[in-house]
Amino acid sequence: MYKNLELKVRIVSLAKTIDIAKKIGAREKEILFQKDIYFKIREGRLKLRIINNQSAELIFYNRPNRKGSRYSNYTILKINDIKSVQSFFADIYGISRIVEKRRRLYIFKNARIHIDKVTGLGNFLEFEVIINKGDKEANELMNFLISQFYVKPSDIVAGSYCDLIKAKNCV
Repeated sequence: MYKNLELKVRIVSLAKTIDIAKKIGAREKEILFQKDIYFKIREGRLKLRIINNQSAELIFYNRPNRKGSRYSNYTILKINDIKSVQSFFADIYGISRIVEKRRRLYIFKNARIHIDKVTGLGNFLEFEVIINKGDKEANELMNFLISQFYVKPSDIVAGSYCDLIKAKNCV
């Protein structure tokens, strides 16, 4: 399993957020159209992520739902047969929610910066700092990103996009 430090923030302006990413020297990697199919499991989260309708990965992760930066343990499995895998896990667990988003991906040091437009929810900024040299280094980089992007505590989101959609639909 891998480990990272994450933070999700609600944003108003995609353009301003993109400008800040460029200003700090983050490298734009790509624009992705992602469809995340969450399955109903008892502990942790399991989702099938379909990327640009061409490739997919099965992602399992554990992380607390609380405001602020939080550590996440995860594992990723590349998938070749998207339809069969989706059907297999849907039959076993059932589908909890489907989240669709347009993600602009930037890389800064050992951090992934996601600038997301999520269908039905709005615009978000996510930081995923990969733990390379320990928690201290990851926290320092996270704090730098928080300060550079002017993150306010009131903009921080506690859960996943799946949780936000569930709360919005009240189901």
